[in-house]
Amino acid sequence: MLPDMGRSKHGDVDSMLSGDFAMEALLNALLGKGAKKARLQAKAFGGGTIIDTDAGSLSIGLRNANFAKDWLVREGIPLRSSDFLGPWSRKIIFLPFNGEAFCKRLVTNMVNAEVIAREERAYAEMLLQKPKAADHKIELF
Repeated sequence: MLPDMGRSKHGDVDSMLSGDFAMEALLNALLGKGAKKARLQAKAFGGGTIIDTDAGSLSIGLRNANFAKDWLVREGIPLRSSDFLGPWSRKIIFLPFNGEAFCKRLVTNMVNAEVIAREERAYAEMLLQKPKAADHKIELF
């Protein structure tokens, strides 16, 4: 996800990937199910750097972590525990019946942004190729 709604070069807004849209939708859904805003508490995790880029100030993980903290402050929801940033991804287990959350840091092989860009270009080119006639066969089993 990205921290805020941005417009593509075509003017489109991808609100489903936007943190501000998603958090508002989550909060409204909680309130719609009977939650009381004054009783809400947060635990937040993530923002790891899993893609090596030279644009440190443009780090999506850092922007997301800052967004989460700022959004919670704006909404008056206390942040009870968190684990942000660092060179790892995380696995989170949340137990809704008692509010416990467990965070396990996972070692990540940092992928270079150039490698990702090269792979994305190759995949896009493959999608543009027309399938061969033999590729239209359907096998039922």
